[in-house]
Amino acid sequence: MGQGRIAARGAAINMMAIAIRMFLNVIVTLPILARMLGPDIFGLAAMAMTLIMFLSVFGDIGIAPALVRSRDTSRALWSTASWTTLCIGLALTLIAYVSAPFLAAFYGEPQVTPLARALAGAIGLQVVYSVPIAWLQREQRLATIAIIDIVSVVISSVIALGLAFSGAGVWAIIGQQLSIPVVKCLLAVITAKVPLERRYEWKTIEPIIGFSIWMTASTFVTFLNRQSDKLLIGRYFGTDALGLYSRAYQLVQLPNQIISQGIGFAAYPAMAKVQDDRVWLGLLYMKLTGAVSIFAIPTAAFLCVAAEPLILVLLGPKWIEIAQTFSLLAMVGAVQALNSTATNVQKALGRGN
Repeated sequence: MGQGRIAARGAAINMMAIAIRMFLNVIVTLPILARMLGPDIFGLAAMAMTLIMFLSVFGDIGIAPALVRSRDTSRALWSTASWTTLCIGLALTLIAYVSAPFLAAFYGEPQVTPLARALAGAIGLQVVYSVPIAWLQREQRLATIAIIDIVSVVISSVIALGLAFSGAGVWAIIGQQLSIPVVKCLLAVITAKVPLERRYEWKTIEPIIGFSIWMTASTFVTFLNRQSDKLLIGRYFGTDALGLYSRAYQLVQLPNQIISQGIGFAAYPAMAKVQDDRVWLGLLYMKLTGAVSIFAIPTAAFLCVAAEPLILVLLGPKWIEIAQTFSLLAMVGAVQALNSTATNVQKALGRGN
């Protein structure tokens, strides 16, 4: 099967998996939690997750995407990468735990400390499972990744709803966010079967570090661009405002998550395998951009026009304040969707985006 056909099949699988995840999250779990908990609770959870999101920028320092495009499949490389990410994950977990009180002081919300500390383990698990997921992606076992994602969302949704109905409040959201990496890490490690050995050879991983650093720097810039608004809103306007804004931003990301990320995740390993064929990459880029445009732009336009009824149906009357913000942000999701295709091409070529 040609790389183009493999990429198309993988994109279809991944988009279907993302659509199922979005359905479970946005159509099933989120409306129930939104009506039970309210904007202030979501804002408090968003504050606690700020540190985790920031540390995830550094995560595996870009090792996972570098492994996908690397031509080296030796046990030494993958073993070294696995032990490296394990050490990074433990370090980031410790940093997150120790830094939680400072995050609470920044927002002026003492409740943030125990929430952020509970989430500290999530960042470590995300780093640890990045290598098994990279192995599955490299082998283009996208159906396996899709199953892992869906199972993790199902379990986390059940946990979140169970905690919410038992009166756990904000811990329902924290439990959901923590259970996802726990399940994904377990399933990824079990199914991927990365070729590991009890050895560490820095020389095997050194050639990909340059690419990894560029990826990390690029991700950091993207984080500042997309998350600084939430930091400022939470710092100066409080939990209610942050809760409202963060839900609006989450919803407008749907075109980007379902369409461009679904296509890009599947296309990237195919691009990496033919990274020296610039003509093929150019043609694929044009086709992917066209495909993303056909779906993303009309979807964003619909979200913009139908903002108020969508908010009423999905979240309920007490969230209606975000309708105008949601409408203004809708086209942002389309722009980000279009940009992600170029990002994957740059990654395949070994450049930062």
